[in-house]
Amino acid sequence: MPRPLRCSSLAAAFALVSPFYGPVLLIVALLAIGPLRSGEAASTRPAHPFHATQAEVEWNPESQRFEVALSLWPVDVEGVLREDAELRKAVPETIDLDDPKHHEPLDAALRRYVESRFSLVILPPTDLGDDVSIGTTETAAEASGPSRTSVEWLGFEIEQDSLWCYFELVPQGLELPPVPSAGRGIGPNRRREEPADEELDATDPANEAEPPSHRLRFRNSLFFELHPDQENVILLRVGDSRRALRATNDRSPEPYRWPVRRD
Repeated sequence: MPRPLRCSSLAAAFALVSPFYGPVLLIVALLAIGPLRSGEAASTRPAHPFHATQAEVEWNPESQRFEVALSLWPVDVEGVLREDAELRKAVPETIDLDDPKHHEPLDAALRRYVESRFSLVILPPTDLGDDVSIGTTETAAEASGPSRTSVEWLGFEIEQDSLWCYFELVPQGLELPPVPSAGRGIGPNRRREEPADEELDATDPANEAEPPSHRLRFRNSLFFELHPDQENVILLRVGDSRRALRATNDRSPEPYRWPVRRD
């Protein structure tokens, strides 16, 4: 099964996307570079002072799936998988990511962990804005409830300084609308600085209310149990729209509004 395209290292990935996601993410990439090597023994992997993960998520309109390439620190993976009871039964000795004999039970354990910490919910169009909580039934549109996604797990591989997981998020019972091309009367989902309310020009099309659209709500709590300062970055691409979403122990990723055409 084909895997999502992704860069070979955190540094290279952020170097490519930094023009779209800003210099802050490039700093995260530099912090993520470290001396880890996949050939080091599990017990000798050095700790790293900066705690971050990177998920590259891209919408595939043909398959109607979100393709995900998730980069993790191997030392953190070993830390959380030590608590996996099923893995401990299958691998009673010290977990070694580089031992091919461990890869099959490790793959299953990785899937269990990622599925428990990384998820996506799609809310239907509504005019209530982004403050609607998941599960609300305040409007007829929301009464049908959010659409969850299932995980189609593809596997993992270990590289020089990262462990990459590959999977797809499959919307359940929902077909998302086509994404318009930028520059054709739509408002791409890009961040912009906005003036205070009293300074808004109501005649400016850029300040018109956003039309109702689906909203994507990601959950990414990977390694929060290990590091209070953990920061997880989701680099999302939907058509011409790109967005960097951040998750910390005290902050959930912002909802992402599905791009729609402005009439």
